[in-house]
Parts: sequence; structure tokens; C-alpha cells
Amino acid sequence: MIDYEKLKEAHELCDKIYLASVDMKYSKHDGEKYYFLAPITDAGTFHCSSFIFNEIDALITKLRELTQSEPKYKVGDIVWVINRNNVPVSLKIHAYSTYAHRIGYVVANKDDEQFYMDGGSFHSSRESLIQSQIEYWSSLKKKEYDEN
Repeated sequence: MIDYEKLKEAHELCDKIYLASVDMKYSKHDGEKYYFLAPITDAGTFHCSSFIFNEIDALITKLRELTQSEPKYKVGDIVWVINRNNVPVSLKIHAYSTYAHRIGYVVANKDDEQFYMDGGSFHSSRESLIQSQIEYWSSLKKKEYDEN
């Protein structure tokens, strides 16, 4: 028998995950099956990952795991990164996403092109980003000096 309150809770948890969805199907042979679908990106292409559960409680447990941590950056925040040309650029956070225990963000550049990033290289200001780069290059110079 379908527990609509638990299914509602699963949908509410799923709403916290960017573009994720929950679906329930029933068959005579397999009984109830609960499907969780979440998009991920890799080099600009979207893929979909899914989990299949036999019980709604297992699905809710997984959704709670995926939504328990608070993101470091919020939707609308401006973050700074070094782009492929080694130039500091600002990006705007459009959404927060969680996939398989990974925290990620959907960001947009000044041309409003959206893509997924894990947030590990984000800095809250241009100055913070530049200071981080100075420290990184200094550590490389020290490492080279120590090796000689």
C-alpha cells in the first residue's frame, strides 16, 4: 500500500536537489519500486544518475543524506575562479546541486552560459583569488628551490 505522506516527504526532499525527481512504479511481479533521478554534468554534457529502492523509507534515508549539508555558497552569490586562460573571472551561483554525496553548483558566466562546478576552486572575492594564486606560485618556487 502506498504511503502518500512518505511519498510527499520524498518529493519535498527531492525539491532541494537541483533538477532531481522521484517516481514510484508498481508491477505485479516486482511490487513497488521508487526511482530517484538526478542530473550531473561532465565537461558540459548532462548525464542522469539514478537510484532504485524497494522501500520508500530507504529512498527517504538517501534523500536526507544528500540534503543534510548546507552549501558554502548560496544561490545568487558571486564567486571568483581562474578560467582556462588563467584569467580571474566572476560567476553567479544559479543553483545548488547534490549528487552521490558530492556538493556542486550550477553557475553562469557573464554571457549567461550555465555549467556545473564542484565549488572547490571558488573564492568569495577577486582579491582572495589573487592571494591564493600568489601563495600557490610561491609554494612552487620554494619547492623548486628545495629540490636543488
